[in-house]
Amino acid sequence: MVNTSSLPAALLMEKTRDMMQSLFNPLTPKTTFDLVTLLALSTHMLVSLAFPLAAKRMILMTSFAFWRLCYNGGLGWILNWQSSRHGLVALFKRKGWLDPGRGGKIYVWLRGELEAKMGPDYSFEVGKTHLVQLSC
Repeated sequence: MVNTSSLPAALLMEKTRDMMQSLFNPLTPKTTFDLVTLLALSTHMLVSLAFPLAAKRMILMTSFAFWRLCYNGGLGWILNWQSSRHGLVALFKRKGWLDPGRGGKIYVWLRGELEAKMGPDYSFEVGKTHLVQLSC
């Protein structure tokens, strides 16, 4: 049960960009996850061009099943871990990844990823403060 008395009066919902715009517009900065997504899409396009129909079907079907199972299983595990043990919050607190003094390269990477994805009006410090308030 969440103690609602400790929640901020208004949780700010940050504006996010359209995924297609962020992926395919060469003028928008690319995050690590954007680059991985573009690599996966490029690989699928190469498979569809390089292999005969029967092989292409098997490769792409196997790829789809693998990534779908990883997504569903991974998301389920993370949500369960966070719900039952507050695992993500505990991990971030223990490692200090949201603290500029303790987080080191992970802090810099996380901040860069979020700021690139969220746009110029996003404040990492304000977002971090809201996350810390919600986790208490």
